[in-house]
Parts: sequence; structure tokens; C-alpha cells
Amino acid sequence: MPEIGASIIQLKRTDKNSAHDNAVNSLKNVNSEIILFPEKWITEKLTMEEALSIIEDLGTENIPYFIPGSFSIQTDAGLFNRSFFVHYGKIAGYQDKIMLYGNEKIHYNSGNIITIFSHNDLKFGIAVCYDIDFPYYMKILAGNGCDIVLNPSLIGHDFNVEWHMYIKIRSLENRMPVMSANSISDPYLGESIMAVPFGFKNGFRVRTKIEKYKNIEDVINTEDYRDGRNKRFMEDPGKYAGPESKIIKF
Repeated sequence: MPEIGASIIQLKRTDKNSAHDNAVNSLKNVNSEIILFPEKWITEKLTMEEALSIIEDLGTENIPYFIPGSFSIQTDAGLFNRSFFVHYGKIAGYQDKIMLYGNEKIHYNSGNIITIFSHNDLKFGIAVCYDIDFPYYMKILAGNGCDIVLNPSLIGHDFNVEWHMYIKIRSLENRMPVMSANSISDPYLGESIMAVPFGFKNGFRVRTKIEKYKNIEDVINTEDYRDGRNKRFMEDPGKYAGPESKIIKF
């Protein structure tokens, strides 16, 4: 499957009582194989049971690859910023945010594993918001043959320029597409971005789509960049410290 449809949904933030209607309405008329929501679009803490119930009730049985943003998940071990990977309505696994930003360090626990989600000939990685800022994260994903990086985010409008710069640079330097979703609620105000690399003459460029409030839709062709990703990873002499990684196949 070299070509795959991809959509970013710029959800409003809401409490858990309104989450179902908010999410279901946003999914109407979206037919892409990959769908991404923003980070922490539900404003409250959830238990694992609550989060799984919300996800299961969204009716995503026809969506191959659904990343419903991230949630503040309260566990016995502490509070985690957790992003789930959903395959035809079933949970394949999750990724906890590793690089906590600002006051998150006071309230949240950091994840300690980078997970690659593998299905057929496609591999996906999730970098929750601030995780994307650090080169090691993408290098570990690239080294595991990741094809598409999902970046559920919550970025204040004042930092859109810097955020977009990070997304484009990470995509270009690693030859991997990055889908980065923001909420349209104040003070974030959307402007989500999708960056997709492609070969051009003897080098690479990145095409981007940015929308203020609307959904972003595009078609990603893995043949446009896979060889470039592998070559770039082998060319890089750097050794990157980072957490352990694992691959979940489903």
C-alpha cells in the first residue's frame, strides 16, 4: 500500500461529558485511512477504563489507523500523557509522552519506551507534542523503519512559527512525513500542519499543508521517501542516547 489517505482533525477541547458528540461529529465525512486528533483535547483526567470506553464508543471500526490524540490518564503508577493507536476500532497499543514540557513535569510521569506500530508493510510512530522537538526521537523511529510520524499537539498560537519550523525540519532531516494536530480552541487556534518529504533532482524537499480551522487531508506515498529515509539514516554518524524502543505488530 504505497499510497495512503491521511487526515488531521482540529478538535475543540471539551470535557468528557461532551467528548463523544464532539469527536463523532468531527469524523463525519472523513474517509482517510489515517486520522489524527490533537493532544489532551479532553480537559479532564481519565482512568484507562474511561478512555477506552470513550474510544470504543466513537464507532471507528471502519478506520484502519486512528490516533485519537492523547489523554491525561491516571494510573496507580501516576498520571501519564497517553496516546492510543486504534486499528479498526481495537486498541493496538499506546505511547506515553516522554519529554514533558514546563509544568507537566510537576504533574505527569514521563514515558520510557518509544513504540513503533507495525501493520503489513507500514510502520507508524507517535511523538506526543514536545517529543518531536528532540532529534533523538525521530532518529530512533527512522532506525526502526518508521514510515509516518503522528504528532498530537497542543500549541499556543504565539508559537505557531516555531512549531511549524520543527515539523518541517524533522520531516526533511529524517525523510519521513509528520502529521501534527492542534486544537482550534483558544489560545491554540489550530493551524495544524502536515509535512511530507519527496525526492527532487538529487535531493529532497518537503511539501506542507497548513489549515487555520479546517481539517487537513492529503495522500502520502511511501515510495516518495522510503529509500531517502534509509539512506539518510545510514549517512548519519551520530549516536543518539534515548529510551528503549519496541515494535507492536498487529
